[in-house]
Amino acid sequence: MSRLNTIDITFEIDRSKELYKKYFKFERKREFKKAPVKFLYGLWAVLIIIAISLQIDALWIIGFICAVLTTVFFLYFFIKFQMAFNKFIKELEKKAGSDDKDFQFGFNSESIIYKSRNISSEIKWDMINGYIINDDDIYLYIENRELLDIISKRILEEQIFENFKSMLFEKCNQLRGR
Repeated sequence: MSRLNTIDITFEIDRSKELYKKYFKFERKREFKKAPVKFLYGLWAVLIIIAISLQIDALWIIGFICAVLTTVFFLYFFIKFQMAFNKFIKELEKKAGSDDKDFQFGFNSESIIYKSRNISSEIKWDMINGYIINDDDIYLYIENRELLDIISKRILEEQIFENFKSMLFEKCNQLRGR
């Protein structure tokens, strides 16, 4: 077992909200890129132009329906992410009301460890199914791309952040090699 890298952290609601806002913005952009938005807009624009120029009522109606469906898709997409974001914010505010705001974050070759006065948890490296690096933040995922944690250079000291990133790369490469 390697040496435990640790840092004492105090939970700050504003900093956490900022991190989650950045995370959800990142995820929304990533998911939005997968959507066939340009195709949908192009399709309804072509149908409306053809309908107007050829005076075909059916194509105009179909183009209008495509425009409405595209707009509904955008609204659904936005509301879906906003609801998830609001859920995280409520959890953060609940945590902010707690007296247990100071905790210790640590990691070694075996696991990631969180300790506070009331709670202690340990996450084995093999539970992490993936990660994404976004600027100075690392998003850790477990099964089904469920967010486990956000590790940020703004919270950890730079050296501990770099050590964590190195350990993460090493452990993920070992797990993929199995």
